[in-house]
Amino acid sequence: NFATLINYIKIVNSRPLLRSALLFGQKFLDGFLAIGLPLLSPMISNNFVEVQSILKKIQTSTRYLHHVTCHSKSSKDIALTARVPLLKKFLEAFVLKVKAIFAHHGCTDAFWVGNLKQRNLKGEEIVSQVGYIAPAVMATLR
Repeated sequence: NFATLINYIKIVNSRPLLRSALLFGQKFLDGFLAIGLPLLSPMISNNFVEVQSILKKIQTSTRYLHHVTCHSKSSKDIALTARVPLLKKFLEAFVLKVKAIFAHHGCTDAFWVGNLKQRNLKGEEIVSQVGYIAPAVMATLR
């Protein structure tokens, strides 16, 4: 599954794997937004805990994908950076659509949105960008 792939990339963060993470992360999110989320939406009212669990797993992976985008920008790797804008578009669409679905079902208290810090692949804050407020948004499912 997608979360397993991202966890493997966290351990073996070679450049080809990071490039694949950016590419296939975008493709996964595209498919999930088009097919998966519409399937989960009607299930929220009856199976809230299960739907929330699925979205939390995806959220963990999307947070790491955000770290990969920050790494590619800070390392100035052109091959990686070229994939960043489209992936960020899908990451933001994921947050906005999940938020809209939770609002539609009256579950807004289970969803929180904040700013993501710019972090490297190890999760450490990128020093050159400390104080910079990221345009990306982090959603936390409670």
